[in-house]
Amino acid sequence: MEVKIGAHLPVMTESLNINHGKYHCQNNLSN
Repeated sequence: MEVKIGAHLPVMTESLNINHGKYHCQNNLSN
């Protein structure tokens, strides 16, 4: 169980970072 969660966390974090980057790119373009 812990191994699966540990292996899954980096994927979730990477996905969040990509979405976060897209948000900032759109925000910078609108400004």
